[in-house]
Amino acid sequence: MDFELTDDQVALTEGVASLLQGRFDIDTVRGFEDLPGAIDRDRWRELAETGVFSIALAEADGGVGLG
Repeated sequence: MDFELTDDQVALTEGVASLLQGRFDIDTVRGFEDLPGAIDRDRWRELAETGVFSIALAEADGGVGLG
């Protein structure tokens, strides 16, 4: 079994990490735990605009199909 990431997987990982760095620091994310139902809508919208939520969706459903 090959556990090495493909070039595409590495690029995706680096791209998402770059987006999140400085916007979603761990202290901010942990702060959301203490506030049930709290959502930073601007950050959530920014993630949606980048297509992060479509990564696992099937292509037939408008996603990328990475499962």
